[in-house]
Amino acid sequence: MFRHVLKYRALSTCTGYTLHVESGKTYLLRIINAALNDELFFKIAGHKLTVVEADASYVKPFETDTIFMSPGQTTNVLLPLTKLLANT
Repeated sequence: MFRHVLKYRALSTCTGYTLHVESGKTYLLRIINAALNDELFFKIAGHKLTVVEADASYVKPFETDTIFMSPGQTTNVLLPLTKLLANT
């Protein structure tokens, strides 16, 4: 099993969030746009996301590489890690 590190870095800050993950697994991410007046684009470079829920309602799953979220919106996505990436 290869271990990877996904790093999330907000453009407006110097610090980020690091999530330790394993290849071959699929992770459920619950993404919330807690902003008051700003839209959010969410993407993980080199990976596809499968949207399975939006605003507490199940949706027909679809694959995308970028998610657009309005203020207050919530989205659940599946992140399959089948691609091997070098740890950075």
